[in-house]
Amino acid sequence: MIKILEQKDEHMIVQTEAGTIETMPFDDYYLMKYSEAYKSFRNDEDRIKFQFNSKMMVEETYDNKIFNVYWNDKIFQMRHDECKEICKLIISNDDEGFSKLCEFKYQIIECSNIIKNMTLGYKNRLRYNKKSCVVDGYFKVKFDGSAWVKNSDTNSWKHICIVPSGIVRGTKIETSKGVMKLSSLMIIILSKITFLLKPNTKDTVFMNQLDEKLKRCIKDEYESQLKTRMDTIRKESNVKYYGNEGYDRV
Repeated sequence: MIKILEQKDEHMIVQTEAGTIETMPFDDYYLMKYSEAYKSFRNDEDRIKFQFNSKMMVEETYDNKIFNVYWNDKIFQMRHDECKEICKLIISNDDEGFSKLCEFKYQIIECSNIIKNMTLGYKNRLRYNKKSCVVDGYFKVKFDGSAWVKNSDTNSWKHICIVPSGIVRGTKIETSKGVMKLSSLMIIILSKITFLLKPNTKDTVFMNQLDEKLKRCIKDEYESQLKTRMDTIRKESNVKYYGNEGYDRV
Protein backbone atom coordinates (compact mmCIF):
# COMPACT_ATOMS: atom_id res chain seq x y z
CA MET A 1 0.00 0.00 0.00
CA ILE A 2 1.31 3.45 -0.91
CA LYS A 3 1.74 5.72 2.10
CA ILE A 4 1.44 9.51 1.98
CA LEU A 5 4.40 11.11 3.77
CA GLU A 6 3.77 14.80 3.07
CA GLN A 7 1.10 16.93 1.40
CA LYS A 8 1.85 20.24 -0.30
CA ASP A 9 -0.18 22.70 -2.38
CA GLU A 10 0.23 21.00 -5.75
CA HIS A 11 1.82 17.63 -4.98
CA MET A 12 2.39 15.05 -2.29
CA ILE A 13 5.36 12.88 -1.38
CA VAL A 14 4.60 9.18 -1.00
CA GLN A 15 6.35 5.96 -0.14
CA THR A 16 5.57 3.11 -2.53
CA GLU A 17 5.10 -0.54 -1.61
CA ALA A 18 8.67 -1.12 -2.77
CA GLY A 19 9.91 1.49 -0.31
CA THR A 20 10.86 4.13 -2.87
CA ILE A 21 9.96 7.80 -2.44
CA GLU A 22 7.92 9.40 -5.22
CA THR A 23 6.00 12.59 -5.95
CA MET A 24 2.35 12.49 -7.03
CA PRO A 25 -0.19 15.21 -7.93
CA PHE A 26 -2.16 16.54 -4.98
CA ASP A 27 -5.74 16.10 -6.17
CA ASP A 28 -8.97 14.37 -5.20
CA TYR A 29 -8.12 11.14 -7.03
CA TYR A 30 -4.79 10.48 -5.33
CA LEU A 31 -6.15 11.52 -1.94
CA MET A 32 -9.09 9.14 -2.33
CA LYS A 33 -6.78 6.42 -3.60
CA TYR A 34 -4.11 6.56 -0.89
CA SER A 35 -5.16 8.74 2.06
CA GLU A 36 -6.31 6.98 5.24
CA ALA A 37 -8.88 9.76 5.64
CA TYR A 38 -10.63 8.51 2.48
CA LYS A 39 -10.34 4.80 3.17
CA SER A 40 -14.13 4.43 3.31
CA PHE A 41 -14.24 5.26 -0.42
CA ARG A 42 -12.14 2.16 -1.29
CA ASN A 43 -12.96 -1.53 -1.37
CA ASP A 44 -10.91 -4.35 0.17
CA GLU A 45 -8.54 -4.23 -2.83
CA ASP A 46 -7.95 -0.49 -2.38
CA ARG A 47 -9.87 0.35 -5.55
CA ILE A 48 -12.18 3.37 -5.39
CA LYS A 49 -15.80 2.32 -5.00
CA PHE A 50 -18.86 4.38 -4.13
CA GLN A 51 -22.61 3.86 -4.33
CA PHE A 52 -24.61 7.07 -4.74
CA ASN A 53 -27.96 5.33 -4.45
CA SER A 54 -29.64 2.04 -5.34
CA LYS A 55 -29.39 2.83 -9.08
CA MET A 56 -25.99 4.53 -9.35
CA MET A 57 -22.57 3.19 -8.42
CA VAL A 58 -18.99 3.65 -9.60
CA GLU A 59 -16.10 1.22 -9.10
CA GLU A 60 -12.50 1.55 -10.21
CA THR A 61 -11.15 -1.30 -12.32
CA TYR A 62 -7.75 -2.91 -11.79
CA ASP A 63 -6.37 -0.15 -14.02
CA ASN A 64 -5.93 3.18 -12.26
CA LYS A 65 -8.34 5.96 -13.27
CA ILE A 66 -10.62 3.66 -15.27
CA PHE A 67 -14.07 3.18 -13.74
CA ASN A 68 -17.00 0.88 -14.32
CA VAL A 69 -20.17 2.94 -14.00
CA TYR A 70 -23.52 1.44 -13.05
CA TRP A 71 -26.25 3.91 -13.97
CA ASN A 72 -29.80 2.62 -13.68
CA ASP A 73 -29.63 -0.55 -15.83
CA LYS A 74 -26.70 0.63 -17.97
CA ILE A 75 -23.05 -0.37 -17.46
CA PHE A 76 -20.26 1.54 -19.20
CA GLN A 77 -16.80 2.93 -18.49
CA MET A 78 -15.44 6.35 -17.69
CA ARG A 79 -11.74 6.89 -18.03
CA HIS A 80 -8.96 9.36 -17.24
CA ASP A 81 -10.77 12.41 -18.65
CA GLU A 82 -13.65 12.05 -16.17
CA CYS A 83 -11.55 10.81 -13.24
CA LYS A 84 -11.23 14.09 -11.32
CA GLU A 85 -14.90 14.92 -11.83
CA ILE A 86 -15.94 11.49 -10.53
CA CYS A 87 -13.85 11.88 -7.38
CA LYS A 88 -15.17 15.38 -6.76
CA LEU A 89 -18.76 14.10 -7.01
CA ILE A 90 -18.01 11.19 -4.68
CA ILE A 91 -16.51 13.43 -2.01
CA SER A 92 -19.54 15.75 -2.13
CA ASN A 93 -21.95 12.80 -2.45
CA ASP A 94 -23.54 14.65 -5.36
CA ASP A 95 -25.84 12.05 -6.92
CA GLU A 96 -27.57 14.69 -9.09
CA GLY A 97 -24.23 15.83 -10.51
CA PHE A 98 -23.17 12.24 -11.09
CA SER A 99 -26.43 11.51 -12.91
CA LYS A 100 -25.83 14.50 -15.22
CA LEU A 101 -22.29 13.27 -15.90
CA CYS A 102 -23.71 9.82 -16.75
CA GLU A 103 -26.27 11.38 -19.11
CA PHE A 104 -23.52 13.27 -20.91
CA LYS A 105 -21.32 10.18 -21.20
CA TYR A 106 -24.27 8.03 -22.29
CA GLN A 107 -25.07 10.46 -25.11
CA ILE A 108 -21.49 10.21 -26.37
CA ILE A 109 -21.51 6.41 -26.23
CA GLU A 110 -24.91 6.23 -27.95
CA CYS A 111 -24.22 9.21 -30.22
CA SER A 112 -24.77 7.43 -33.55
CA ASN A 113 -28.05 5.87 -32.40
CA ILE A 114 -29.36 9.17 -31.05
CA ILE A 115 -28.49 11.01 -34.28
CA LYS A 116 -30.03 8.25 -36.41
CA ASN A 117 -33.31 8.62 -34.55
CA MET A 118 -33.27 12.41 -34.95
CA THR A 119 -32.40 12.42 -38.68
CA LEU A 120 -34.57 9.60 -40.04
CA GLY A 121 -35.74 11.82 -42.89
CA TYR A 122 -32.17 11.91 -44.27
CA LYS A 123 -31.18 8.28 -43.66
CA ASN A 124 -30.29 7.74 -47.35
CA ARG A 125 -27.72 10.55 -47.18
CA LEU A 126 -26.09 9.66 -43.87
CA ARG A 127 -23.67 6.88 -42.92
CA TYR A 128 -22.47 6.15 -39.40
CA ASN A 129 -19.53 4.52 -37.68
CA LYS A 130 -18.36 4.47 -34.07
CA LYS A 131 -16.74 7.90 -34.22
CA SER A 132 -18.55 9.97 -36.84
CA CYS A 133 -21.46 10.64 -39.16
CA VAL A 134 -20.70 10.95 -42.90
CA VAL A 135 -22.93 13.25 -44.99
CA ASP A 136 -23.28 12.49 -48.72
CA GLY A 137 -19.90 10.74 -48.70
CA TYR A 138 -18.01 14.06 -48.71
CA PHE A 139 -18.55 15.59 -45.29
CA LYS A 140 -17.94 14.09 -41.88
CA VAL A 141 -18.89 15.26 -38.41
CA LYS A 142 -16.98 13.45 -35.70
CA PHE A 143 -18.58 12.81 -32.33
CA ASP A 144 -16.12 15.23 -30.73
CA GLY A 145 -17.89 18.01 -32.66
CA SER A 146 -15.26 18.57 -35.38
CA ALA A 147 -16.21 18.75 -39.08
CA TRP A 148 -14.24 17.38 -42.04
CA VAL A 149 -14.42 17.42 -45.84
CA LYS A 150 -13.07 14.88 -48.34
CA ASN A 151 -10.91 16.12 -51.20
CA SER A 152 -12.53 15.20 -54.53
CA ASP A 153 -9.20 14.17 -56.10
CA THR A 154 -7.15 12.63 -53.28
CA ASN A 155 -9.99 11.30 -51.07
CA SER A 156 -8.08 12.60 -48.05
CA TRP A 157 -9.98 14.30 -45.19
CA LYS A 158 -9.39 17.90 -44.13
CA HIS A 159 -10.69 19.66 -41.03
CA ILE A 160 -13.04 22.57 -41.77
CA CYS A 161 -14.61 25.34 -39.73
CA ILE A 162 -18.41 25.45 -39.62
CA VAL A 163 -20.42 27.99 -37.64
CA PRO A 164 -24.09 27.03 -38.13
CA SER A 165 -26.66 29.75 -37.65
CA GLY A 166 -30.00 29.22 -35.95
CA ILE A 167 -30.82 26.68 -33.28
CA VAL A 168 -31.55 22.96 -33.02
CA ARG A 169 -35.23 22.55 -32.24
CA GLY A 170 -36.31 19.93 -29.76
CA THR A 171 -33.37 19.73 -27.37
CA LYS A 172 -34.89 16.84 -25.41
CA ILE A 173 -34.84 13.22 -26.55
CA GLU A 174 -36.61 10.03 -25.57
CA THR A 175 -34.21 7.18 -24.74
CA SER A 176 -34.36 3.85 -22.93
CA LYS A 177 -33.43 5.89 -19.84
CA GLY A 178 -36.37 8.23 -20.29
CA VAL A 179 -36.41 11.84 -21.51
CA MET A 180 -32.96 13.47 -21.60
CA LYS A 181 -31.82 16.98 -22.34
CA LEU A 182 -29.32 17.11 -25.20
CA SER A 183 -25.80 17.98 -24.11
CA SER A 184 -24.11 21.06 -25.59
CA LEU A 185 -21.78 18.76 -27.56
CA MET A 186 -24.70 16.83 -29.04
CA ILE A 187 -26.36 20.10 -30.08
CA ILE A 188 -23.14 21.16 -31.84
CA ILE A 189 -22.93 17.81 -33.66
CA LEU A 190 -26.56 17.97 -34.80
CA SER A 191 -26.22 21.63 -35.86
CA LYS A 192 -23.26 20.81 -38.10
CA ILE A 193 -24.94 17.77 -39.63
CA THR A 194 -28.06 19.85 -40.35
CA PHE A 195 -25.92 22.57 -41.95
CA LEU A 196 -24.10 20.06 -44.18
CA LEU A 197 -27.37 18.50 -45.29
CA LYS A 198 -28.41 21.94 -46.59
CA PRO A 199 -25.21 23.97 -47.05
CA ASN A 200 -25.47 27.74 -47.29
CA THR A 201 -23.79 28.59 -50.61
CA LYS A 202 -23.57 32.25 -49.57
CA ASP A 203 -21.43 31.34 -46.55
CA THR A 204 -18.05 32.32 -48.00
CA VAL A 205 -16.10 31.04 -44.99
CA PHE A 206 -17.55 27.58 -45.57
CA MET A 207 -17.42 27.57 -49.38
CA ASN A 208 -13.82 28.79 -49.54
CA GLN A 209 -12.70 25.69 -47.62
CA LEU A 210 -13.96 23.37 -50.38
CA ASP A 211 -12.17 22.29 -53.54
CA GLU A 212 -13.54 23.56 -56.84
CA LYS A 213 -15.25 20.29 -57.86
CA LEU A 214 -17.20 20.01 -54.61
CA LYS A 215 -17.98 23.71 -54.61
CA ARG A 216 -19.43 23.45 -58.11
CA CYS A 217 -21.42 20.35 -57.16
CA ILE A 218 -23.02 22.10 -54.18
CA LYS A 219 -23.85 25.18 -56.22
CA ASP A 220 -25.41 23.04 -58.98
CA GLU A 221 -27.49 21.18 -56.38
CA TYR A 222 -28.59 24.50 -54.92
CA GLU A 223 -29.59 25.78 -58.38
CA SER A 224 -31.53 22.57 -59.03
CA GLN A 225 -33.42 22.84 -55.76
CA LEU A 226 -34.09 26.53 -56.36
CA LYS A 227 -35.45 25.82 -59.84
CA THR A 228 -37.76 23.13 -58.43
CA ARG A 229 -39.12 25.60 -55.89
CA MET A 230 -39.55 28.28 -58.54
CA ASP A 231 -41.34 25.85 -60.86
CA THR A 232 -43.81 25.16 -58.08
CA ILE A 233 -44.35 28.90 -57.59
CA ARG A 234 -44.78 29.36 -61.36
CA LYS A 235 -47.47 26.70 -61.54
CA GLU A 236 -49.32 28.29 -58.66
CA SER A 237 -48.98 31.95 -59.71
CA ASN A 238 -47.92 32.12 -63.41
CA VAL A 239 -44.22 32.86 -62.72
CA LYS A 240 -41.43 31.83 -65.08
CA TYR A 241 -37.95 30.97 -63.71
CA TYR A 242 -34.84 32.33 -65.51
CA GLY A 243 -32.01 30.67 -63.59
CA ASN A 244 -29.49 33.15 -62.17
CA GLU A 245 -31.53 36.02 -63.56
CA GLY A 246 -34.46 35.27 -61.26
CA TYR A 247 -38.11 34.96 -62.31
CA ASP A 248 -40.89 37.14 -63.81
CA ARG A 249 -44.63 36.89 -64.26
CA VAL A 250 -45.85 35.74 -67.64
